[in-house]
Amino acid sequence: MRSMRPIARGTAWRRFAASGVSLCLAFVSLSVHALSPGKSISQFAMDTWQTDAGLPELAIQAIAETSDGYLWIGTQEGLARFDGAQFTVFDHVNTPALQSDFITAIVEDGDRSLWIGNERGLVVRHPDGTFTRFGKEQGLPLQRIAMAIGDSDGSVWISGRGGLAHIVHGKVERVFGVADGFANDFIGYLAIDNEGALWVTARGYLHRIKNGKVENLSNADGLKGHPISGLFTSRRGELWVMSNGAGLFRRTGEKFEPWWPNGVPEGVHIRDILEDRDGNIWV
Repeated sequence: MRSMRPIARGTAWRRFAASGVSLCLAFVSLSVHALSPGKSISQFAMDTWQTDAGLPELAIQAIAETSDGYLWIGTQEGLARFDGAQFTVFDHVNTPALQSDFITAIVEDGDRSLWIGNERGLVVRHPDGTFTRFGKEQGLPLQRIAMAIGDSDGSVWISGRGGLAHIVHGKVERVFGVADGFANDFIGYLAIDNEGALWVTARGYLHRIKNGKVENLSNADGLKGHPISGLFTSRRGELWVMSNGAGLFRRTGEKFEPWWPNGVPEGVHIRDILEDRDGNIWV
């Protein structure tokens, strides 16, 4: 088998919905220069990979690019590593530490360990390529993992059923739960703003962790009465909050400004947000 070749830098990766549920990967080859404003997106090269190319399944749950240039894709039927040409699949058969093939979260830490969340908990892929379980014996009480995000100091935050864990250099630094101020222990979306504060959703509620303290901001000015369904931070660190049926809210100071895309019917559930290289927000 030929050796894997890391993906070239300057590559843009996007997810596209197929049949409303399944997802396929699209690859847009870009030069190191900015995109020409005189060209439409259809004028750039785009390739799509699906199961016939080696992707284990089309319902993609998580994507991460690691420091060595590989792309890691989490699906409902396994974890795939992509080098720009072929996929290498890891599942509970060839990688017993995974236990479950339903991958929900992927993030790399500052030590180049890859943290993989799934329905059975957390798994770490060490820099030497070995996989091990990371759970109660290591001080992690979380069960099904919801999301993972890297912090600027190289640490990672892991959310899921059972709370929120902060992992530093491979060890659990602290676990936050209801006792710390969360509305419940079903922790989902995570986002870090330009002040370094961590924003967290807890089944419809919005919390902020700043200086180690949990605040409930679900009733903050502009948000009251709107169940929270997702979070997003722009490159400038602006926080955007998604709400079921109520559109988007942008944090301005300590207030949240409602925003609804022109031409989009009210009540539509916004599922994701993307910021392009020009700073435009796509919903």
